[in-house]
Amino acid sequence: MAFARSHLSRASLLFLVVAVLYAVRADASEQSIVFPLVLNEVPRGDILVILDGETVQVRAADLEQAGLAEIGGERVRRGAEEWVVLSTVPDLTYRLDEEALVLRLQAAPHLLGTTTARLRGNAPVDLRYTKNPSAFLNYSMATSRLDDPTLALEAGGSWGTRYATTTVTRLPSGSAVRGLSRLVIDRPDRMSRWTLGDTQIASDPLGGSDLIGGITYSRDFSLQPYFVRYPSFEFEGAATTPSEVEVYVNGVLSARRQVAPGEFRLEDLPVVAGSGDTRIVVRDSFGREQIYASPYYYSTLNLGKGISDFTYSIGFRRQGLGRSSFDYGDPALMAFHRKGITERLTVGGRVEATEGLVSGGGSITAALPFGELEALVGASDTDGRSGSAAALTYRWLARRGNFGGTVRTYSDDYSNLSLSPDEDRVSTEASLFAGYRIGRGNVGARLAVTEYRDRGEEQRLTINGNYTLTPNMTLFVSAGHGEVAGESTTEVFAGVSILLSRFLSANVGASHRDDGTSVRLDVQRPLPVGTGYGYRVQSSVVDGEETASLAAQYQTDFGRYEVTVDPRDAENATLTASGGLVWIADRFLATRAVQQSYALARVGVPDVRVYASNLEVGKTDADGDLLIPNLLPYYGNPIRIEDEDVPLAYEVAKVEEIVAPPARGGALVEFPVQKILTSFGTLRLIRGSETILPEFGQLSIQTGEKRWDSPIGRGGAFYLENVPAGKYDGTILHKTGICQFVLSIPDSNEQMLNLGELQCAMK
Repeated sequence: MAFARSHLSRASLLFLVVAVLYAVRADASEQSIVFPLVLNEVPRGDILVILDGETVQVRAADLEQAGLAEIGGERVRRGAEEWVVLSTVPDLTYRLDEEALVLRLQAAPHLLGTTTARLRGNAPVDLRYTKNPSAFLNYSMATSRLDDPTLALEAGGSWGTRYATTTVTRLPSGSAVRGLSRLVIDRPDRMSRWTLGDTQIASDPLGGSDLIGGITYSRDFSLQPYFVRYPSFEFEGAATTPSEVEVYVNGVLSARRQVAPGEFRLEDLPVVAGSGDTRIVVRDSFGREQIYASPYYYSTLNLGKGISDFTYSIGFRRQGLGRSSFDYGDPALMAFHRKGITERLTVGGRVEATEGLVSGGGSITAALPFGELEALVGASDTDGRSGSAAALTYRWLARRGNFGGTVRTYSDDYSNLSLSPDEDRVSTEASLFAGYRIGRGNVGARLAVTEYRDRGEEQRLTINGNYTLTPNMTLFVSAGHGEVAGESTTEVFAGVSILLSRFLSANVGASHRDDGTSVRLDVQRPLPVGTGYGYRVQSSVVDGEETASLAAQYQTDFGRYEVTVDPRDAENATLTASGGLVWIADRFLATRAVQQSYALARVGVPDVRVYASNLEVGKTDADGDLLIPNLLPYYGNPIRIEDEDVPLAYEVAKVEEIVAPPARGGALVEFPVQKILTSFGTLRLIRGSETILPEFGQLSIQTGEKRWDSPIGRGGAFYLENVPAGKYDGTILHKTGICQFVLSIPDSNEQMLNLGELQCAMK
């Protein structure tokens, strides 16, 4: 023992003991020992290590499992296993920590693989997509004298990711006219949408737009609102230990992530459009920092590499919308497609055709080192009259300022679906814009020179600006000068916007033109998200003539109502009313008009406040339900209840859920609020003439797959929580044996239910 104390440390003795215990070979020069592994300061579990003379060997499979892949070094074959000699592996160091009995490895980042993290475009982890069948009916009425009102109805139904809608309007003349009707089939996984029916189609700036009744297949990025369609702005780095990465965009902390040792890539950095700068701070577990700073220019005119945006539509041109129900004209085709070729280059093309017309063209969008450029060309033929068009746009955006311009030209006979050869059109247009940020304000200017084929040349110069005087007051000014058909006009405007309170704002403005001066006052209280009132007061003086308008609004859970009146002519008051009816989860509920998607919050307790995106939208009705009429489709809408409104006799399992309803469809959001019911009593075991107290045993009751347990205390007392009324198979486990019986819980409004003394006869 004296020799050991003088020549060996206590840890070394322990090391030798462990080596002997785990030795798998008789050869004293080769030992197998289990060591905890720490790789770049991260524990990776226990591995088997062979000490062969002065070499340390580890199974290749264990290193790969720990995160080291495709490493070099000398290999030793032992049976079916391959072992790595650690001292021969490039960019890898090791140390046997004899005091802690740990094998410590330090690997270069490139040996540890790559960690990828997206900084934006990530949906909430607990987001729930819903597909509850539902239907709605919206109505609106508008009248100026309570006679000959205009009535409109919109009906729709949703099932899964499909919905159908149609509108009908009753005109003051008494005739009814069908509006838009369509069946929509969404494919959120592909961000694509099929539309059968009436669809408004538009293409690029040289193309036309039209209302087509037919079949349309299109890309719709709103089906995946978290998807980033623009080029990805990325950063690649490396960490030798667990590290924290902070991302600053234009000096503001925008994201923070934890990364494991190794190389890492941050995708979709939250940069803003235009020119700016980023600063990436990598802070390791010892507090050491690496800082990377670089400028950028982020284009939102381009699509990301491989991403497409398209619309293909074929059908018949709808005419007389709002005047006739089924007036469809010539067949028409519209197709438009853009695709990101690289992160900095996007190309596209379009084609339009109808009776006697073919029009098409191409586009190219490029992100430049300073700004972004878009060029378009077009050609057409209408009954033998051919035409051409071209456009070029450049813009540069930055934090402090921006500038750019557009040049467009059309030949005399160029046409598309919304422009015929006989219509007047722009022959040449050139416009320039510039803006600059000054302290708490902005100033901008725009110059446009337009030459029309028929009516001649027009010019207009506009200068505008705004300045924040106080946190609640902003000043707006503008001045413009234009020349049309040889006549010039000048207009100057100045106004102030004031936030008087959280719910009240006012706007005061004065303008002067060549033909006179006007002053305008507007005071407004907007409607709240939930139930409440709003109003608007407008007054103006134009060349000495006064006008005024008063509007009162009120919003309930089942409708919205507004009265607008001129104080000098109250008989011409205008009344509008709108509302809706929704069917979901086997309930019909009156609601405000459904605009997008909706949800039924089901609590089961009345008068509980419900919040959508942290704004109060109402209280649950007598059945414990509340319909929320306007939510964003396919987007995470946080729905929350106020648990303080739930009586203490109820248990609230959760108070918030994030749901994504389908377009024009509903979501059932159930909050499991359960009345707390305590059932208690005492148990007795009967064995012949003997009565036994089953103290310190266990009672279990069960129905189907649901089970409740209770320990049995002194005197045979038991205690059960939240067991509904009914009959249950009961089992008593006790040291004297097992006894089975039927336990009945009566229907009761009492919170504490005494079941009395219950007996179980043992066999």
